Parts: sequence; structure tokens; C-alpha cells
Amino acid sequence: MRSSSPSRQALTIFPIRNRALRGTLATTEPGAVRGRGGSIGQARYRLRRAALFVLVVGLALAVACSSVPQPDESAAATESSVFEAKRVLLVVAHQDDDVFIVSRIKRHLEAGAEVWVVWTASSEPFGEEYAERRVEEARQAAGLLGIPRSNLYFLRYPDGATHRALLEIITELRAVIAGVGPDIVYVPAYEMGHIDHDIAHFAAVRTTRDLDLDCRLVEFPIYSAFQTGWPFPFRLRRYPKSLETQVRALAEDEYGFVVQYWGVYASQKSRFGLYMSFISSKRSVLGAEFTRDVPAYDYEAPPFDARAAYEKFLNDVTFGDFVAAVGRLKSGDDS
Repeated sequence: MRSSSPSRQALTIFPIRNRALRGTLATTEPGAVRGRGGSIGQARYRLRRAALFVLVVGLALAVACSSVPQPDESAAATESSVFEAKRVLLVVAHQDDDVFIVSRIKRHLEAGAEVWVVWTASSEPFGEEYAERRVEEARQAAGLLGIPRSNLYFLRYPDGATHRALLEIITELRAVIAGVGPDIVYVPAYEMGHIDHDIAHFAAVRTTRDLDLDCRLVEFPIYSAFQTGWPFPFRLRRYPKSLETQVRALAEDEYGFVVQYWGVYASQKSRFGLYMSFISSKRSVLGAEFTRDVPAYDYEAPPFDARAAYEKFLNDVTFGDFVAAVGRLKSGDDS
């Protein structure tokens, strides 16, 4: 599914604050400078590659230094009633966010449930060929689970800018959610890790509640800046203990499947190869299942006391943009 939107514009993900350099990087398509003659083209290519290298090394260090809470089986055992759900919906932002909940989705399928997946964001700001590759990878990953392509929805709002299309996303989600009639909905945690994650979370939670569906809302942490200091932009699966997150250690075969599933998203290796290698080798990151029921958040306030992680790597995007998007929606409700 795809909606037209005036807000579809490119954003750069590099953590660079110099406006002149940012402008150079933002207007450079992947591979567009390679082979181009002239010293200016070569200089731009080197700057882009250097910025990407700095980002990748920073992310790899963040993973390597992450202190992920160890699973506590006695406190985190998942109640069997969860797997009585017959209709399961997963709403995420990017094609690979599903990796962080795939072990739970696989168990639902094994229990006989039907599963639908919605991805709200698209990588088109970084080139249509790259965006289509990520969509195809998502289809292949879903194929490993046996989810039919007819149960996959790609809303295709621009990566890093979905907050500019919140109303449109909610409108499209309403049609999907009403049609599916889910017993349980999984969403990325509201954690200020990536603004697209928070928008996918809010849109799904808001729509489900507006429809007054008798279903359970469950969130799963991906990454955030909670208790994260310089020089790391974020750490994986960091969350306040007060949120009562359930942590379940995966069996060896489950962990192997998650790593296999993660490997389908090969396009990410070309951009974040070192980062992906660190993640795949850390069982504490991919070797556990982190879930919690969605709390009663105030979406116009931060979920915890920390700077939004995306303010460190998405240029000119702040937590204030998320609050403004939510506020515009509320204003429309009141009018």
C-alpha cells in the first residue's frame, strides 16, 4: 500500500553537524559518485565514505560495550495464554526491525496463529533500487516464517521522516488493523531510539485503541540512549527496569534461526557490515526475547530522562518533532 505524501524527502543519517558537509552528503545517492571524473566528485565520495566509517565504528563500539540485562527465567516466563492468539499483527518501521521480535512471531506461527506484518517506512530517500532491495529482503525473511506475501504491507513513507506523515500512516493502518482484527499487536518500544520506531509505535497503539479492539498491545525494545553516554549514539535493548520488561533466553535452535533471519537482510551488510558482525556475535543481543505490555505512556513527554538517540544521527530531527506530530493529531481531534 502506498499513499502520496508531500513530505517524501531525503534525510541523511550521518552524525555530522556541519551544514555544508551535510548538504554534500544528503544529495549524494549510494554509488552515485563512484567513477565520476573530477576532484570535486572524488572529494565528496571520500567524505561520504569517511562519515559512514565513523558511524559504523561508533555503532560497533556501542554494541560491543552494551551491557544487556541477563535473562531471568523465573521473573520473565511468558504466560501460555499469549500463544492462544489466532490473529497476530506486527507493525514496525524498517525492513529489519522485525529481527528483534522474530523469535516470538515464530512461536505464534508454530502455535497455529496467522500473522500479518506492516512496515511503515521506506529507504527511497537513499535510492529506489536500494529501497526495493530492502522490500524484497523483507519478503524473503517473511518467507522463512511461511507468512504469505498477501499478509505483508509496505506503506513506504520516507525513512527518517515518517513523523511528517503520521495522519496518513494512521489512516492506512486503520484499514489494515480493521481488516485483520488482531488478537495481539506487536510494536517497537516507545524509547526515542529512532523517530520512525516511535511513530510506528504510536500509530499502531493509537489506531488499535481508537478502533476499541479487544486485543493485547505488546512492545519490544530495539535500541535507545537510556543510560548511554558519549561517544555512543545508542545501545541495543536498553530500558528502565521500572517498565517490567520480560526477558526470555532463546534456546540454541531459536537463536540460530534469528541469526539466519537477520542474514536475509544482506543490504545492511554493505552499509553496516562491521556493526552487523558485532550484533550477530553477541548472544546477549539476538539470543534473548524482550517484551512488555505497552504502558500508559504520555506521548508528549519522554519515556525516560535521556536525550533522544536519533538527535545524534538524524540531522535536524528532534524529539520535539515527534511531540509536534502527536500534537497536530490531537489538534485535529479537537477541531
